[in-house]
Amino acid sequence: MKAFTPVSERIYNAIKAELYLQLRPLEKVTEANLSERFGVSRIPVREALQRLVREGFLMAHFRSGYSIAIASQREVDELNVLRALFEEQGVLAATRGSKPPKSLDALWEFWRDDKNGDGLDPIGLSEKNRDFHSAIVAQTGNREMVRQHGLVFDRIEVVQRLDFTEVDRVAITFAEHRRILEHLMRGDGATAWAALKLHLQESNEHVRQLAEVLAAEAQANDAIASVAGGDIRAIGPLRGNHE
Repeated sequence: MKAFTPVSERIYNAIKAELYLQLRPLEKVTEANLSERFGVSRIPVREALQRLVREGFLMAHFRSGYSIAIASQREVDELNVLRALFEEQGVLAATRGSKPPKSLDALWEFWRDDKNGDGLDPIGLSEKNRDFHSAIVAQTGNREMVRQHGLVFDRIEVVQRLDFTEVDRVAITFAEHRRILEHLMRGDGATAWAALKLHLQESNEHVRQLAEVLAAEAQANDAIASVAGGDIRAIGPLRGNHE
């Protein structure tokens, strides 16, 4: 696997953090614009963009730069099924002993009060959400399961963080995380898993609706642009096409 320079890694992370938020589906980006924005040569920018193409987050266009890929809903759904399997094992492990794991205390400290989310943008809230779900899987003590869960999150997080763009959904997430933690800390694995499963299903369904709206808007705008300026031929991975 190719080692990326600190500069290309920084640019990669910065662009990925903006996907589906500041950078909308099918929005165009170029090496020249990003090079100017980050104050670097085109080489690290190109490395970052090509990495995002390989991962399915961008589409490359012949002599026309890149565009933000529309997430494959089928892929997201399949990854969420896998994610749920990992998290179920975490719930079972967390409630197996006579006392709740001490590691749950740190989660409770944040999620017990909605005000702890004040000042956090969707990226910050998404990171806290990832910490929550990762900590549940970590209860298994299975390092490979934790690693695989992290890889799944890497794929779905770009779309999943749409859930934190609406104030009411943030409040719902805090309430549902509290409920899950309460059951875990009481050692009630069956109820904790039922609450977590429902939480995942409802969150995924809401995110699906938001993603579909963004995709429809993007496709409509792209169709208008194609008629006005001529179509462009996409090259490279097309895994991101909407299904």
